[in-house]
Amino acid sequence: MLHLASKIANRLISTVRQGNDRGGIMSSALRTVIIVACMALTLQAAEAIQVGKTVEFRGGNMGKVIFSGTLHNEAGYHCMKCHNTYFIPKIGAARITYSDHAPRKVYCFGCHNGTIAFDVMTSCNRCHKKSAP
Repeated sequence: MLHLASKIANRLISTVRQGNDRGGIMSSALRTVIIVACMALTLQAAEAIQVGKTVEFRGGNMGKVIFSGTLHNEAGYHCMKCHNTYFIPKIGAARITYSDHAPRKVYCFGCHNGTIAFDVMTSCNRCHKKSAP
């Protein structure tokens, strides 16, 4: 994310330099503002499910999915480790369906494939919890 912010800032700076920014003050300020803004967005995404928090997602017919920030953190999987690899770091960006489970390359299934973590295809109730009737 920081690399992308730097690329965007450099492109904007080159545009500014085509004007009258001879001292580079405006360019430096612009770069700083853009990088700080992108870092703030990244931190906001990282705080979506904090350690110590549990979040519930609708899980269709299989029951709700319960995600534990603490459980994943204790296993060494911090927010951005997954959100930079398997998820778009934006709340609500992932709309996971049953068909996403099988490729085992995206979302939770990048790790929950039976090799890194338990296999979601054989352990449905590890994530999905049906409400009592």
